[in-house]
Amino acid sequence: MLICNTNATQILKIMESYYPFVKPNYITKNGDTPIYIKYNYNRVKRTLIPVKININPSHWDFKKKKLKKACPYYEKYEKEIRKLYNKISKIIEYANDYGIDPSIDFVISQLNKKFDLKGKNGDDFFSVLDKFIEEAQTRVVKDVIKDYKALRKHLIGFSKYAKQDISFNTINYSFYQHFVSYLTFNAVKPDKTKGLATNTVGKQIKNLKVFLKDCIRKNICKPIDLTDFKTLTEEVDKIYLTTDEIKRIADLDLSNNKELDIIRDYLLIGCLTGLRFSDFSTIEKHHIKGDFIEKKISKTHRMQKIPLKRKVREIFNKYENDLPKINGLKFNKLAKKIGQLALINEEIEQVYKKGGKKIKTLNKKYELISSHTCRRSFCTNEFLAGTPLIYIMKMSGHKTQKSFMRYLKIDEDAAAEKMLEIWNKEL
Repeated sequence: MLICNTNATQILKIMESYYPFVKPNYITKNGDTPIYIKYNYNRVKRTLIPVKININPSHWDFKKKKLKKACPYYEKYEKEIRKLYNKISKIIEYANDYGIDPSIDFVISQLNKKFDLKGKNGDDFFSVLDKFIEEAQTRVVKDVIKDYKALRKHLIGFSKYAKQDISFNTINYSFYQHFVSYLTFNAVKPDKTKGLATNTVGKQIKNLKVFLKDCIRKNICKPIDLTDFKTLTEEVDKIYLTTDEIKRIADLDLSNNKELDIIRDYLLIGCLTGLRFSDFSTIEKHHIKGDFIEKKISKTHRMQKIPLKRKVREIFNKYENDLPKINGLKFNKLAKKIGQLALINEEIEQVYKKGGKKIKTLNKKYELISSHTCRRSFCTNEFLAGTPLIYIMKMSGHKTQKSFMRYLKIDEDAAAEKMLEIWNKEL
């Protein structure tokens, strides 16, 4: 096994990719074509790992890199493709977690050995956690799976930092205290700085408790007293885009930059529908029905009916209801650029806690724009426009007024102006 240094590992994580693959224009003597998982270790080294399934080429969507539902054995074949894909994913994830070079030889050798998913530190604990995450994929949305994997990464980091194995027998209040301290001051963030914000620490503890409670219910471990495992939270000021700022974004001439133009259109759709990024970024032709979007929401799996504002209707017409696909990382990066071009330059001071200490940051407003800004902007602007709460909540999918109110971001000036408007109507 080749042990990578830190920089090399970072590069490999960026460059490696793997996905289902069918060779274009390749047909066997039997008239079918094999399915592979294509693993790109880097720009030069890549390999095809056979799923050991052959299909009619017409049953493969080359653009979306997936099996068409028209395939007679769709469910059976899709299960086999996903099974191999998940194995490769876990092998690479394991390699990255432990500083192992995820070379083609390493991945193939682990597949041949029927890769053991147990972790280095505390075999029982991490193998159960891996199984928990795998089984959760059929119950929860992708964002929750990402959160569970983040917990796993931080637990491995804590184990290395504290130089102690983690097992169910070591989980107690003392463990909780040390883990919270590690997360607050020593956990490494994606930008390589150390220490997580209070709400991020709280999310790790919340997900740890979900995992442990699941294990206790299934009698995988003895009951653990989680009473004092507090899920830390704090109120953090988040921005929203005003109706004027949204109009400035809509009025930008981006005809010379197709990529920015597409992201701008998605940003407007998010701000004017109240949908989450996972939902507004996956709208397809069949979801557009007259003046409404009718779509199953990813988080709740419930059908939602969203009326189309004139601007949103114009955007869908522009693309003939078939918008180009985007990813979250690119959206968040380019949304900031769009905000900058729209001169959304107000300076925003934010205060948050880290280890009990208040930390202040000062940013230009455009630097804080992200996919979460869209939904918050919709809720706040509709509230300020006088739309009844019950209607806004139906559109946003909030079940309780308490959870909805957390999305409203109204400063003192906006509140004062709204009150004056209401009072003037009474006179």
